[in-house]
This record gives sequence, structure tokens and C-alpha cells, in this order.
Amino acid sequence: MKNYTILLLGILLFCGCNNKSGTIENKFNTLKDLDYSEFSNMSITNRYGVFYVNYKGELLTVEKSFFKVKNSLLGKMTIEKKNGNDTVIDLTDNDINKIKSAVIFLKKLNIEALEVDLQQNVFLSIPYGYCTYYFLKLSPSSTLESMKKQYYKPYSDNWYLNKECASR
Repeated sequence: MKNYTILLLGILLFCGCNNKSGTIENKFNTLKDLDYSEFSNMSITNRYGVFYVNYKGELLTVEKSFFKVKNSLLGKMTIEKKNGNDTVIDLTDNDINKIKSAVIFLKKLNIEALEVDLQQNVFLSIPYGYCTYYFLKLSPSSTLESMKKQYYKPYSDNWYLNKECASR
């Protein structure tokens, strides 16, 4: 009986570890139909809790600290210019709210990066295991050739994928 238990656990462990493609596919399915248009002409990347936002030609860092009260997150967000010079950043309340919304959106999706260009092409970066999955959704006016992204492979509808894996 002990041998059968060990064998069964081994099979379950093996099958569970080999089901990575299903997990990334499930993650993609939760992202593919979302509306990203509010983030037009913006990119945002999360690096260990510091968000790097390219907005209106400025590279900004956003640091967010949270504390949890029941089921909601309350927090303070600090936005600073990345290059550290003394140039004043002219951000309206609307700009600040858009940046905050993007940070919250990225954090909620639990992805590494999001970019939406002026043509409404959407780039998503999703790390999973030893790989990073780069998804690209083309707008009707764009092609892989016009964007110099011919190495992306068709994935689903007008979404394309480039996968990069680190060696173990």
C-alpha cells in the first residue's frame, strides 16, 4: 500500500508540474478580451514592486505601499521622474489618476508589463516559470512586418506570441 501511495503521489506531482501550458493559456484567456484603450500611448513595467511608467514622453517611477483593511487595499502612491534631474513634471490631476489607474490595473492583472501604443497595439509581458510570454495584439491598421515583429507567432485571433526561456 505504501508503494502505491508513493507512486500515486509521484504521478500527481509529475502531471501537475507538466501542466504549465494550460496555466499560461488560462492566464491569457483572462486577459485577451479586456479593453486596454484607456492606456493608449503609455507603457508600464513592474520590477519588484517599483513601477516604471512611460507617460507623455517622461519615464516615471511609481512606488506603492499598501496596507490591507478587510478586503480592500488602501495605500499611498509616490510618483517621481526617473532620470533624477530637477526638471519639473507637469502632471494634471487627470494624468495622476491615469497613472494610478494603470498601476492598479497592472497589479490586479498580476503581469510584468503592459504597453499600448498610439495605434492601439497592445503588448503584454507575463513571466511564468523559467519563461516570459510576450503577447502582442495588433490593431487593424498594423501588421507584424510594419512593427518589425515577424518573429512573433500567431496565437489566438489577432494575438501573437513570442516566448523566451532562460536556461536552467
